[in-house]
Amino acid sequence: MTKKPYGKHWNGLQGYRVIEGNDLYNHYFGGQDCDLPVCKLCGNKMHQIFCFDLKDERLTELKADELTILPLVSCLNCAMVWEPQYFKLSNEGKKVEIITQDNTEDWIQEDEDKLPVPLPRTNVT
Repeated sequence: MTKKPYGKHWNGLQGYRVIEGNDLYNHYFGGQDCDLPVCKLCGNKMHQIFCFDLKDERLTELKADELTILPLVSCLNCAMVWEPQYFKLSNEGKKVEIITQDNTEDWIQEDEDKLPVPLPRTNVT
């Protein structure tokens, strides 16, 4: 029996818990293996937060024929992260282009508090 990371009473979408460690698949936090766009609000490169290896059978629902990886990206140094964003993935998921960003705020993190780009790469499972 597979133990679900969400409770038996959960009626929403299925989710996954990501923890630091090595797996059979190449999932990781951070890094910058994808060609990422520049944030339209703060003008810096966006963060590659997670990159998921779509060879993992647990992610079958997310698989698309033209993708081998699924990057999760946003800018973590400004208000862009607070609102919905839509991206186009190409080159097997390695190129990310902005389609739309529904930003309504004009907040940018102070320089001394900004997270680095790229984020330090760490293997996850």
